[in-house]
This record gives sequence, structure tokens and C-alpha cells, in this order.
Amino acid sequence: MSESELRHQVNGATLPQFQGKNSDPSGRSFDIKTSDNMIVSVSVNQPLTEPISGLVEVIGKGQGRNSMVCEKYLQFSDELAATYDAEIDNAAVTFLNSTENVWS
Repeated sequence: MSESELRHQVNGATLPQFQGKNSDPSGRSFDIKTSDNMIVSVSVNQPLTEPISGLVEVIGKGQGRNSMVCEKYLQFSDELAATYDAEIDNAAVTFLNSTENVWS
């Protein structure tokens, strides 16, 4: 798998490392709070057709310190969101991004 095909898990602190890489009233943006409690502004190419709330995973490209362009997003059920542990997720993201290739 090439570097351009990889999908990285990121949080607010690690988002700047992935600028340009594969994570408003006009309906073309929304804000999320990351697992490390940072606010990230997410832009979408098409206006949103549904409200976004709860636990959401955004897949896209970092565009700077606290913004990204969304390619797609996953909105999780309330039942799954109730079991989500942001602290564990944040620890996993921090670990995965602490080395160049954690899988080698």
C-alpha cells in the first residue's frame, strides 16, 4: 500500500503533521471536538443534507492546524457512542503517530 493510500488516525495535536494527507451557514462546514479536546473545523465539498451530531469519524485531508477537508464521514449510533472512550482512543492515536511505521 502506498503512502498516498494510507489512512492515518489523528487527533487535534497530530493533525498538523498530516496537512494535505489522507482525518457553517452554507451547510459546507461543521466543527468537531477531537479525542484530545481540540476543536477542528471540517469543510465538505457538497452541502450537508443531514444534521451531524454525536460521535463522528471524519475521513479527509488536513488543511492546517485546526482544519480539514472531509471526503466522507461516519456517524455512529447513540448506543455505540455511549461506549466510546475518548481517553483510550486518544492514547491509541498518540501511540500510532509516535513512530514512522508502527507496523514494521
